Amino acid sequence: MSKFRFFLPAFLCFLFALETSGQISIDNVNEIERLKKSVTYIAMKDTASEVAQPYKEIFRKYWTFSKIEFILYDDILKYVSDDASFFTIGGYTTTSTFMRMSAGGGQRPGLSFENTHLYYELWVTDPKVLEKWKNRKKKKDELPDSVKKIIGRIELYTDFETLAKPENIYQSDYDGGGHIYNWGPGYLKNDIQLLMRLLEKGEKRWLFKSETDEKQIKKLKKETLYVPDYVLIKFNKFNGDESKRHDEKIC
Repeated sequence: MSKFRFFLPAFLCFLFALETSGQISIDNVNEIERLKKSVTYIAMKDTASEVAQPYKEIFRKYWTFSKIEFILYDDILKYVSDDASFFTIGGYTTTSTFMRMSAGGGQRPGLSFENTHLYYELWVTDPKVLEKWKNRKKKKDELPDSVKKIIGRIELYTDFETLAKPENIYQSDYDGGGHIYNWGPGYLKNDIQLLMRLLEKGEKRWLFKSETDEKQIKKLKKETLYVPDYVLIKFNKFNGDESKRHDEKIC
């Protein structure tokens, strides 16, 4: 009978690796060859911090798809070019509105709420947009999102505080300051290895596509399955309350 245990994400340690990993998407596959020839800049708040070193070592050891260099987020504009690629944190927010029936039988807007998506992204530049941006009149303008051609995207699962204030991620060190549940050296190792395998295939991949390795699943009958304890959080999307937990025995 397989064993089932919860643990703190910071101490993640897989006994074996399934082919399926977190939510990863692949797009703009026609840019993969350009990615291989580029220098991939990995942006960090502080490349010299002690916290960043284990992550840098993971990249040095396991990322073999392109040459890499570590840079500060504040210095990204110095490296933006046609032959550069980047690993950065990105995101966007969508607003959903429930419609409700009015007294006259029609519909009118009801409760609205926002959904914030944060992810780790691998991207190259769009040469045409980049050239236009370089020739802009207002030289203090920030790099627009339209410059990015995202090739790989790893979805991040954060706490509610960060969904409300995404700047938490950029103000924290490379470990995310504990705001990202599916993050750490172990997670990063698995994600970049899977990302490289997907890039080698050169095929588009939907973010929520699932895959199963039957051979590895059979090992669950004899091995211990480690599950991150954040799955026990009773998350309330309306008020952000994360204080309640599901009963571990019921799960």
